[in-house]
Amino acid sequence: MKFYVVINGEQKGPFDIGGLKAQGIGPDTLVWKEGYAGWVKAATVPELAGIFAPPPPPHEGSYGYSAQPDMASQPMGPMPKTWLVESIVATVLCCLPLGIAALVNAADVESCYRVGRYADAVKKSQNAKNWLIWSVVCSVLLWVGIIVFFTFFGLAIANMH
Repeated sequence: MKFYVVINGEQKGPFDIGGLKAQGIGPDTLVWKEGYAGWVKAATVPELAGIFAPPPPPHEGSYGYSAQPDMASQPMGPMPKTWLVESIVATVLCCLPLGIAALVNAADVESCYRVGRYADAVKKSQNAKNWLIWSVVCSVLLWVGIIVFFTFFGLAIANMH
């Protein structure tokens, strides 16, 4: 299908849709094609709707993270401490459930930082540190409770003889 257009008060054409794009027509540009009773604004022609559609947003990487860091959106400082090694040790030696929570947050610190999400990286670092502290505290309390229990249990058995 071929369209005629009015550009700067001058009739031009005929053009196919690709040719209209090359002419740089806008939604208010007057167009006409065979079968029309008169000239109409380009925005009212369904076949031309794709010419005026907004461009798609920039492609984003997986999980909604921007493929390119948006350095203007957040001030970037040095990468926060990941607490990864400490979280691994706490998971293996101390309190498994709380250590896993620390490990998950610690693993996210660097990835958030690398994609320009500095505030999230700082928050993940702080969360990892907090879970790590709770893991160690709970482990120490558990071991103290076990020692106290067996100490009194041992004394009770010794007093029975």
